[in-house]
Amino acid sequence: MKRPKVTYEVLMAAKKGDADAELSIMDAYEPYIIKLSSFPQYSRKGKLIYRIDRDLYLELKLKLHSLIMDFAVRA
Repeated sequence: MKRPKVTYEVLMAAKKGDADAELSIMDAYEPYIIKLSSFPQYSRKGKLIYRIDRDLYLELKLKLHSLIMDFAVRA
């Protein structure tokens, strides 16, 4: 599966309110957000599984949204 690229143009479009552009950025960072919000746990049968902390997952998504909205180019 090929992840979408986050280009300057996509980032600026998302900052201006383009929902498709923001979704593209969210899709690009989805695997990383899932990895950061996952924690190991043993099942009842003793198998190691990974679960997602939904609160942390949503907090990371909101933080990414905030970073997109606050994005600024500095010279």
